[in-house]
Amino acid sequence: MRINRFLKLKWNSLFVKLLISFIAMILFLLSFNFLSLTFFKTNIQQEIIRYNTLGLDKTVDGYEKHFSLIQNDLLLMSFNETLNAIAKSETAYDYGAVASVLKQIQTMTNNTFLYMNNLLIYMPNHSYAIEKNGTSSAADLFVRNFASPAYSKTFWTEQLKEKYAFRVFPADRFRKIDSIGPENDLGLLFPIASKRGTDNNPFLLIALIDGEKMFERFHFSINDSFLILDEAGTRLFSKGDAVQADGSMYPEREGHTIRDGQYYFYKKGPYTGFTYVNVIPHAYIASQVSRLNALLLSIMAAAVLTGIAISVILSYKFNNPIQQMIEGMKRSGNPPVIRSGIDEWNWINEKMADMAQTNREMSSDLTRKTSLLKQYGYLRGAKSLYPMNAIRELIETDKPYYLLVFQMAFTRNYRELTEETQEKASYFIQEFINLNIAEHFTDAVTLQTEKNQILTLVFGESHPDKLLDVLAKLKQVFDRDKAYCQLTVAVHPEPLQAPGLAAGYEKCRRMLLARSMTDDMQIVTEHTPYEEDPFLFLPSAQERELAAQLQAGEAERAAAIVGRLLRQMEHKEMNAHQFTLFGKEIASQLIKALLGHHLDVGALMESHSPYAQIQECRNVGELERVLTDCIEETCRLIREKKERYDPVKEFVLDYIEKHYNEDISLEMAAEQLQRSRSYLSTYLKEKTGMTFTDYLHDLRIRRAKEMLGEKDMRINEISEKIGYQNVNSFIRMFKKICGVTPGEYRRLLIQEGDDAPET
Repeated sequence: MRINRFLKLKWNSLFVKLLISFIAMILFLLSFNFLSLTFFKTNIQQEIIRYNTLGLDKTVDGYEKHFSLIQNDLLLMSFNETLNAIAKSETAYDYGAVASVLKQIQTMTNNTFLYMNNLLIYMPNHSYAIEKNGTSSAADLFVRNFASPAYSKTFWTEQLKEKYAFRVFPADRFRKIDSIGPENDLGLLFPIASKRGTDNNPFLLIALIDGEKMFERFHFSINDSFLILDEAGTRLFSKGDAVQADGSMYPEREGHTIRDGQYYFYKKGPYTGFTYVNVIPHAYIASQVSRLNALLLSIMAAAVLTGIAISVILSYKFNNPIQQMIEGMKRSGNPPVIRSGIDEWNWINEKMADMAQTNREMSSDLTRKTSLLKQYGYLRGAKSLYPMNAIRELIETDKPYYLLVFQMAFTRNYRELTEETQEKASYFIQEFINLNIAEHFTDAVTLQTEKNQILTLVFGESHPDKLLDVLAKLKQVFDRDKAYCQLTVAVHPEPLQAPGLAAGYEKCRRMLLARSMTDDMQIVTEHTPYEEDPFLFLPSAQERELAAQLQAGEAERAAAIVGRLLRQMEHKEMNAHQFTLFGKEIASQLIKALLGHHLDVGALMESHSPYAQIQECRNVGELERVLTDCIEETCRLIREKKERYDPVKEFVLDYIEKHYNEDISLEMAAEQLQRSRSYLSTYLKEKTGMTFTDYLHDLRIRRAKEMLGEKDMRINEISEKIGYQNVNSFIRMFKKICGVTPGEYRRLLIQEGDDAPET
């Protein structure tokens, strides 16, 4: 164990580190010479050969495939029945047949990928020839239209006697000679002849392929020196300078040779047997060597600089850790992190860093918990739950402070967001308020008291104007997001002391209700008393008039009454809370009208949810639209009910409505109508979709839900009031219809009432 530790310490000692570093520099310099020699001997030459061989392979492949494609197209053309008929015919000029052949020629020459300048059909038995531009005199075809010193009419006439089906001739420059104008250069063209291969050929196909375009498309090399030889060693095409055409230089199918300071890379085509040659000048190799010399010099300079840098770094690494540790011990706080290749320095630094980190973690944890306890203490004080003595000592009890309460009212757009996004948005709002206020008031405390409520304490009593300026800047930011959240902040008009926190909090909550019915963020600095009775906004005369219009199904007139009342409230500058109370009262009147016609209010609640929409209205216009929609839906249901009035069904439903709290049965209702029990049961099921018993239970449970909202009524009293003589039967039927027991339903109502947001 000790031997291993000693060996490890010796290996990581400064002496060993220095020794290894200098040995590494020596090996680096030695490797430079070896690398230079190896690179010079093999890399340049092999790279040139490999690159040019690949380029030539690609060139050969392109040319060979193209010649094969041309041969196939010409072969198909030679078997054209119309062309053979024209060539063998001894009759006069057949315009239709010539037009058909001409169309096929134009199709081939218009294909840009064939690089075919023209296709000539030479027929010795006829006085005319066919090409892409039409027909011309056979005598002028090779003298004027396609003139070339190497290819005369006699040459092509002799080719008809040769026994071959396809032959590529050396590229030559063709011209068109006009009698009244200058010569027109047609370019460097490959003449390619195709025929049946017999002694007596009626025609000869001559394709003129653009050699320069083929060169641009298929040639891949670092320069333009290029040569094509046929199987006999005849030059078919050449490009560039100093190109040797001696076929004896290329004895094998592929390879490379050196002559007169030039590299010749050659390969025979597998399809045509042509020899393709790329020529690389010696100057290219010289440029590679020059670049190598520059590279070697760069490596040498880098080696020297690296050696100097290593020496400096080693000295620095030896001295710097000691200096850093000394400075860290002097500060007695956070020593710098030292990373060294020497174990001794690392061990000492790790121990010092562990001690400092432990101290920082303890301090940070203590600060965080103290902050949480202070927030908890302020929260208990605001809720009139006096904090415990241990927490009370943490609260700033001797400083006056201004109290701010922020109320968040989320809109319909916010409710459409995902739950995760909603949670993040609420958290970001609190943090944004906290950061902006803490930026100007460092000892301010911000905490969330409710899901939609934030409380802030700003200590000091000499900065009210500055505080309002900060809130004004917050208003500019939150007004941009008013489509998702409306913010109201109540600022207590006077500075408070610690004992007055609960009273100040309640006063600010009442001040929040004074918010006006607008979209923007509002800052309330004064407490203005007001009436909360909704009947003040809906006088008896207007209530009766509204009820009458609803009973008549007159949606437009009912909406006009509501609109007129809203205008009056606007004129009186009533606050948003009063508008909400008014809206809820109108919704209650709508539900009352539906119940008066024995209509299920669930249709209105599910389609519009008026109470939820009223709570989310941001201005008077939105409130009026929501109420108008609800009025129209209510009147529509009432009108439909009147249109489908059924006296038998209405009698039974009215009978159940009036006697549901008694022990009634289907037989009793049938006796009143003088109908049989079975007839009335079938009729009622057909008209309402429910049996007499189902409708009776449903009505009783709806009445029970209303009574469960009254906390003073016991469940057995509710059971008797709605017609159940046995409380167990009532509980069983309630759970069957609602999914929960009456007691659980009452607890849910109480919980929803406590969590309901205030406006």
